[in-house]
This record gives sequence, C-alpha cells and structure tokens, in this order.
Amino acid sequence: MKHIIMLLVLIMINGRYKTWRRLPENLPTLIYVAFINLIYYFVSQKKKVWEFRSNDLSLKKVRFIQSFLATPLITLLYLSGVPYSLGKSKVMHFLLYTGVSTFFEWLANKKLKMISFYNGWNIQWSLLIYIQLFLFAHLYKKYPMIIWLMTILSIDQYVRLFSIPIQQEMFRPSEIKDFLENTYY
Repeated sequence: MKHIIMLLVLIMINGRYKTWRRLPENLPTLIYVAFINLIYYFVSQKKKVWEFRSNDLSLKKVRFIQSFLATPLITLLYLSGVPYSLGKSKVMHFLLYTGVSTFFEWLANKKLKMISFYNGWNIQWSLLIYIQLFLFAHLYKKYPMIIWLMTILSIDQYVRLFSIPIQQEMFRPSEIKDFLENTYY
C-alpha cells in the first residue's frame, strides 16, 4: 500500500505542476529512464543490489509501479521544473532533486521498509544513481547517443564493481521471455 500511496502522491504533485504539458517533449527521456530500470532487473537477475519490498503487493506489481510509473514521474517532475536560465538556479534545481530523492530513498529503506539494499549497496550508491538519473535525463534530449554510451559504460562499471554475474545464456530469446514474465507480469 505504501508504494500505491507514493505513486498517488507523485501523480498529485505532477498534476499540481501540470507536468503533462511537457510530456510530449520529454517522452523519449521517460522511455529511456523506464528502459534503464528494465535493464537493471535484467542484468541483476542472479545478484540484486537493491529490491523493493511490500507486504500487500506482489513484487512484480511493485517493480512495475517503480520502473514504469514512479521513476518516470519523478523524472518528468524534475525535467518540467528545470530553469531555462543558465547558472545557479539550474544547479540548485539539480541539487534539490538529487538531495530530496536520496532522502526519500533513505526513508524508504530505513523507516518505511519499502526497499532493501544488498551486496554492498548503500545510500551513497543511491545518491550516485540519482546524480546520474537527473544529469542523464537532462542531457538526453540534446545528446541521446552520448547518454546511451555513458549509460552502457556506467552499467558495465556497476556490474564489475558489484561482481554481478552476466551469462551468455541470459541473452537467448527464451531466457528474455522468461525474465519479462517473471519480473513484471
């Protein structure tokens, strides 16, 4: 229920700031963000560094909510509020969203028990992910190919750093189908 409440709050905040008006221009970035969440679950099938928790929703539903609704809504809210002017205001907006997102993840981990960390992951790594999320999302519209390259390099570094096993069998069509069925459906 906590994940549903969080989603409803995000929908209300996005409604309050009328972010849907900027949805068409930000849609490719939001698809990118959702796809990166999907890649996390694909790459980390054998060894997760974080996982959502819920007492009343299935893990598949929570993953769907977080990957395809909550994270894109947070990203849309961030992108819709980025100041047009250069300088301090853009940096402050970036720092605000990075800090608030990290704080809420800490709260979700320590107090609300909505997410667990494993295998050396901690809130500092989450801070780095939020820095990347908001920086990459901001730059994606202008430099999509560079951001994809940086994303691939980042994923490679996380895989190496956390010793996440990648096996050739994972890329067979039947394995990908099984992954999708077991992760989101």
